[in-house]
Amino acid sequence: MSTPGALDGRDGFAKAWRMMCLVQRTGGLLVIVAGMAASLGTVALWGASSKAEPKHAGSDLGRLAIWFRRPATNWEQEAMPVGNGRLGGMVFGGPERERIQLNEDTLWSGAVREVNNPEASKHLGLARKLLFQGKPREAMQVAERYLMGNPKTLKPYQSLGDLRLDLPGHGAAADYERELDLDRGVVSVSYRVGEVRYRREVFASHPDQVLVVRLTCSKPGGVTVFATLDREQEFVSSGRPPDRLVMHGQLDRGQGLEYQAVLQAAPEGGQVFVPGQRLEVRGANAVTLVLSAATSFGGQDAGEVSEEQAAKAARKSYAALLAAHLADYQPLIRRVQLELGGEEAATQPTDERLAKLKAGGEDPHMLALYFQFGRYLLLSSSRPGDLPANLQGLWAEGMNPP
Repeated sequence: MSTPGALDGRDGFAKAWRMMCLVQRTGGLLVIVAGMAASLGTVALWGASSKAEPKHAGSDLGRLAIWFRRPATNWEQEAMPVGNGRLGGMVFGGPERERIQLNEDTLWSGAVREVNNPEASKHLGLARKLLFQGKPREAMQVAERYLMGNPKTLKPYQSLGDLRLDLPGHGAAADYERELDLDRGVVSVSYRVGEVRYRREVFASHPDQVLVVRLTCSKPGGVTVFATLDREQEFVSSGRPPDRLVMHGQLDRGQGLEYQAVLQAAPEGGQVFVPGQRLEVRGANAVTLVLSAATSFGGQDAGEVSEEQAAKAARKSYAALLAAHLADYQPLIRRVQLELGGEEAATQPTDERLAKLKAGGEDPHMLALYFQFGRYLLLSSSRPGDLPANLQGLWAEGMNPP
C-alpha cells in the first residue's frame, strides 16, 4: 500500500501511486509484479550505491530512488512506505512534525467465526449448469445469492496507529529532500535550518523486527525531538521511564485482539525525559528510535513480545541495525535487474520527471524504477513466516480501510 510531496504531479507519480493502490486492492499488483519478476528471472546484480550516508537524493546516475523536494501531505498519494513483511510504516517527512502511520499485519478486528453456508452445496450444480450454457451473468447471480459465506464480509484490517515526531524550530526548513532508496530499503529526509543540516532515516528491519528512525544533525547537541504514539480508538499511551513510550489496547471494545507498541530511544549525548504520554530527547548529537509492535494473534503475549524486541534492538548501535537490515534486504531486491536506458534522468526529482512524461517526453528509466518499486512493495509486504500480503500489501490507514 501509499509517496511524493504535495505534487504538481497529481497526474504523474501521484496518479501512478493511486493506480498501484487500486491494483493492489484487487490483488492485481501482486500478480503483475510476481509475473514480471518470474518472466525476467534472475538477471544480473545492479551496481546501485549502498552507501550508508548518500550525499544527495539524485546525485547518482541510474540510482533506483524516488525523491522529491517537498514533504507528503496525503497518505495514499504521497507518503513513502517501509516494511519488513510484518511491521510497516508510511513516512510523511514533515520537517517540523513527522508522521509515520503504522501497521502490524495481524491487527484485524473480529475473531474466528463460522461462515459456512449450508445452501451452497444445493445450488452449486445450477451455477455450473448456467456457466456451461453460456450464461455467466445468471451464474454469477446464483453464486452471489447462495454460494458465498455467511456473512459475506470480514471484519477490517486496522491501522496500528501513528508515531508522531515534533521537532521545535524546524518550520523554516530549506534545501529539503525526501527519498525512498529502493536499493537500501530506506526512506530519508534531509534539510537545512539556518546553517545546521538535519537528516533522518527510516527503515523496517526484518532481522530485528523493529521500525528504526535515526535523527542526526551537523551541530553537536542539535537534536531535540518529542515523540508520541496515538490511534483513532481503543488505545492507552503512557511513558515508561527512563526511555520508553508504550501504546496498548484491545480491539472490538475489549473483545478482540490485544496489541502493544513500544518506542525506545537510544540517544548519543543529551537527555531523555518521559513526561506523561510523551518521550522527549533534548540536546543530543543523534538519536536512534526503535519501534516494536505485536498482537495476541496465535496466543502470544503482545506485551512480552514487543518489549523484548524493543529492548534487544535498542542495545544495538545504529550502524549494526542498518548493516543487518542491508545484509537481509539487498540480496533479495538485487536479484532482478531491468535496464532500459535513460539513467541520466535519475538526477531529477521524480515529480519533475513525471511532468515531462505527461507532456510527451521519454523516460525509460522511470519505467524500470516503477517496476522495481512494485518489487519493493511486494518484498516489504510479506516474508516467510508472516501472514500473506493482503490486497493493500501491508499498509492501510484508519479503522475501516477499503
